[in-house]
Amino acid sequence: MSTFADALTRPATPSSLRRGIATLAVVAAASVTTRVIVTGHDDAARWLMVAKDSTYSISIDTSRIVADPGRIYEIWYRTDHTVTRFYNDKAFTREVVHAILRCDGYTFRVMSTVMSMGSASPVVRQVTEPRDLVRQPWRRVEPGSTEADAAHATCEVADWAKWGRR
Repeated sequence: MSTFADALTRPATPSSLRRGIATLAVVAAASVTTRVIVTGHDDAARWLMVAKDSTYSISIDTSRIVADPGRIYEIWYRTDHTVTRFYNDKAFTREVVHAILRCDGYTFRVMSTVMSMGSASPVVRQVTEPRDLVRQPWRRVEPGSTEADAAHATCEVADWAKWGRR
């Protein structure tokens, strides 16, 4: 009998149950994270458009807003471009960006970026390591830009999500 099959026939102890549940939780979290970061696919119902101009639209994933102390939020942005763009000779029309947004002063840091042709498989993936993220300078959103409109709307939605649903 295999080790796995043998383990299934033995009575479970509290510590083995905890280890099994912890393993399943890690596998499930890794599966969800991998689906989001590697494929960039998400349900359309969770995305809320926060800004748009003639060349692209910017949406946020309302189900994954994480509030940090102050008006600082972890946000997932999706930018859909109307015209194909290129990064290192790779064509894309969609960017999914995981960022930290400081609403007081409208500055941000980028945690990860996935680029694809619409909802197809990614052509580019970039992930910032945690040690590099803390050293990354805060970038200022350019006032009056579509990105500024997106940042302002994102902060309103995130503030409402944090404070308005009590």
